[in-house]
Amino acid sequence: MKPSIIKTLVAGSIIFALWIFSACSTPRGGKYYIPRNYSGWICVSYNVRGASALPVEEGFRV
Repeated sequence: MKPSIIKTLVAGSIIFALWIFSACSTPRGGKYYIPRNYSGWICVSYNVRGASALPVEEGFRV
């Protein structure tokens, strides 16, 4: 193969991989809605088996 074809294939593969990884990004974090003037403890549990996935709004898990 010609070097120019190899360079094109490598560059195309890199661009494709970056495109795939950017499309598979995860939400930025979580938003916790706590009532105003709330006083007390809050417990947040992660990775609970059988729990449904949290909805995503504006890139955040809610």
